[in-house]
Amino acid sequence: MNGTQDLKEEGTEPPAGGRPGRARFFGIALMAFAVLMWVAAAAVLLLPLSGTQKVWATSAFLVAGEVAFWASAVLLGREVFRRYRGSLDPRRLFGGRR
Repeated sequence: MNGTQDLKEEGTEPPAGGRPGRARFFGIALMAFAVLMWVAAAAVLLLPLSGTQKVWATSAFLVAGEVAFWASAVLLGREVFRRYRGSLDPRRLFGGRR
């Protein structure tokens, strides 16, 4: 039979559109960027800046981190976040329920 037809019969279709590896790589890069922005927001507090500059820089880093996080969520898809949601739960990180 046809290779694509076999995949449809098994219930797993090939991804539509371009190369899925690029979108996945870009999603992971955005996730790493989001984490870096959150760390940078905390690091701003240690810099010798005025209070106003610290507020603006921290706000900018947090907004950029959130935008990058949600963009990566869209690119990576629901399955990735469901898979890692349990391992990132703070209750489980510190020995709570398993």
